[in-house]
Amino acid sequence: QVFSLRDLKEAKDKILTSIEGQVYDVSSNPDMYGPGGSYAVFAGHDITYCLAITSLETENLDRPYNNLSEDEQSRVNAFKERFNSKYPIVGTLQTNSSL
Repeated sequence: QVFSLRDLKEAKDKILTSIEGQVYDVSSNPDMYGPGGSYAVFAGHDITYCLAITSLETENLDRPYNNLSEDEQSRVNAFKERFNSKYPIVGTLQTNSSL
C-alpha cells in the first residue's frame, strides 16, 4: 500500500510512522508511540531525519534526508534494523509526499 503523509497522520485505528519511505505499524507499542508516549511525536510522520540527528523536535519531522552524513546514515540504518525486527512494514510513503 502506498501512503501519503496525510494518510500517516490521519490513520484511525493504527499508529503509523515512516523511515526512508517504509511505513511501519507501531500500534503494538502504544506506550511509546501513542498519546503521552515517549515517542508520540513520531506518530503520523516520516522520522528519518529525526533518527539521523537523534532529535525529538517537531521541526525535524517529515524533513528531506537525502544529504545525510555517513554517521547519520549509519544511525538511520541501525534504527531501521530495529524497526524491521519489531514492527510490520505495511507499505511505502509516496515519494512526492512533501519530503
